[in-house]
Amino acid sequence: MATTPTTTAAPHQDLAAGQRTSLVALFLSMFISSIGTTLLLIGVSITYLHDTGLVLSAGLVYVAQYLPPVCLTSVVARLCQRTPPRALLVTVELLSLTVSVGVGLLFKVSYAAVFLLLVVRGFLDMTLKAGRGVAVKRYFPPDRLQRANTLLNAGYYLGAAVGSLAGVLIVARLTMLELALVDAATFLAAAAVYLMLRPLCALGRTTPDESGAWRRSRRVLKNDARLATTFGYLVLSVVLFQGINQTLRVWLPLQWIGMPVSGGAWSEAVGLAGVLTGLGVVAWTVSHEHRRLRLAPVFVLTLCLMTSTLLSRDAVAVFAAYFAFMAGFEVLYTKSFNDLLATARQPDVPALVSAFYGLAFAGMAVSVAVTGTLADHVGMSSVVLGVAGLGLPCALFLERRGRRERRTGGPGGEGCPERPRRFGRRAAGRVRAPE
Repeated sequence: MATTPTTTAAPHQDLAAGQRTSLVALFLSMFISSIGTTLLLIGVSITYLHDTGLVLSAGLVYVAQYLPPVCLTSVVARLCQRTPPRALLVTVELLSLTVSVGVGLLFKVSYAAVFLLLVVRGFLDMTLKAGRGVAVKRYFPPDRLQRANTLLNAGYYLGAAVGSLAGVLIVARLTMLELALVDAATFLAAAAVYLMLRPLCALGRTTPDESGAWRRSRRVLKNDARLATTFGYLVLSVVLFQGINQTLRVWLPLQWIGMPVSGGAWSEAVGLAGVLTGLGVVAWTVSHEHRRLRLAPVFVLTLCLMTSTLLSRDAVAVFAAYFAFMAGFEVLYTKSFNDLLATARQPDVPALVSAFYGLAFAGMAVSVAVTGTLADHVGMSSVVLGVAGLGLPCALFLERRGRRERRTGGPGGEGCPERPRRFGRRAAGRVRAPE
C-alpha cells in the first residue's frame, strides 16, 4: 500500500510535464512564425501603397492570402485529419520559408508572380492555423484547453507586435529580398521549435464515408443551435472587423491623420497592443468563471468602437480609439473561438476549424476588395459606417435564429437529446471529453 502514491503520481507528473512542454513549444513557435508573417505582409503592403497611392493595392496583398480557403477548405481538413500534428506544422513552416524567399526574388520582377506566391502563402497560413487549432485540442485536456488557447493566441499576437515594431525600423532600410530572408529565418526557427512537441498519430478516418469539411461542419452546426451561433459570431468577427481592418489600419495613419509611411507600422503596433489587452480580458474571464461574457453585447460594442475611430483627426485620439476597437475585436474573436473548441467534439474539430477559415478568409477577401474599392471612390468614412450598419442585422439574425431553435426544440435546441450543451455559471468549465 505504501507504494501506491508513488505509482499513481508518476503518470500525472509526466502528463503535466508534457503539457508544459507542449505549451512552451506552441507558444514559442507561434511567436517566432508570427514575426516573419507580419514583417512580410507589412513590407509588401506598405511598399505597394507607397508606390501606387491606392488603398486597394495594399488590400490586395491580403486578398491573396484569403483566396485559397474558398476552394481548398476540404484539402486543409484532410491534411489536419491524416497528418500527425507535429509533422504538419514543421512541413508548413519550411514551405513558408521557400515562398518568402520567392517573394523577395520576384518583387521587382512581376507583381502577378508575387500575388500568386502570396496565394500559396495564404494556403500555407490557413493550414498552419487549422493545424494549430487541432493541436491545441489534442495536446491539452478539456479543463485546460481554453486557458491554453488564450495564452497561445497571446504568443501569436506578441509575435505580430514585434514584427510590426521591427517594421518601423527596417522596412524602409532593407530591400524586399533582405526582408524576405529575415522572414525565412523566422520560419526556419519556428519549424525547429515545433520539434519539441511529442509525436502524436494522425486522427485518420473517423467515419466510414469521411464526408468533406463543408458537409460535415454543416451537419454538426445544423444539429447544435448554440454552436452554430458561436460559429456565426466567429466568422462575422473576421469578415467584418478583420476585413475592414486590413485597409483601416493603413488608411487611418497615412490618409486620415496624414502621417509618413512609417505610420502604417505604428498603427499596426497600436492595434496589436489592443489585441493583447483583449486577450488579457478573455484570460481574466476564463479564470473567473462567474464573469461570463456574452457574444452579442461584445459584438455591438465592437461596432461602436470601430466607428469611434472617425470622431477625431488628432493622432492620439485616433490611435486610442483604434486601440479600443482592436481590443473589442479580439475579445469577440478569442471568446468565440474558445467556445468553439471547448464545445465541439474532437472528431468534428478539423472540419469545423477548416470550414471557419474557409468562410472567414473568403468573406474577408470580398470584404477587403469591396471596402478598398469603395474607399477609393466614396471615402473610407462612409465604408466604416456602412459596415457598422451591416453588422447589426447580422447579429440580430444570429440571436433570433438561435433562440427560435432552442425554444421550439429544433436542431440543437433543448428538445434535442443527442448533443446537449450547457452554458452559464453552473456549467462553466464543463466540456465534452475528447473522443
